[in-house]
Amino acid sequence: FRKWFGKVIPIGDNKFSALNSAVFSGGSFIYVPPGVKVKHPLQAYFRINAENFGQFERTLIIADEGSEVTYMEG
Repeated sequence: FRKWFGKVIPIGDNKFSALNSAVFSGGSFIYVPPGVKVKHPLQAYFRINAENFGQFERTLIIADEGSEVTYMEG
């Protein structure tokens, strides 16, 4: 996880990545081993139930060599 976390879009890339890095509190992490084909689509839904709150999750998907996965987020 640490090998990849925060590497695709660096903290200093833009103001939004800096904000997300400072306050994120969760999200999705998926690792699919080499050659594994996930049959069913994976889906995540993040919901806020309070007014005047921000949403700062992260999604990190590592599909190793020869693997397949479908991911939907909404």
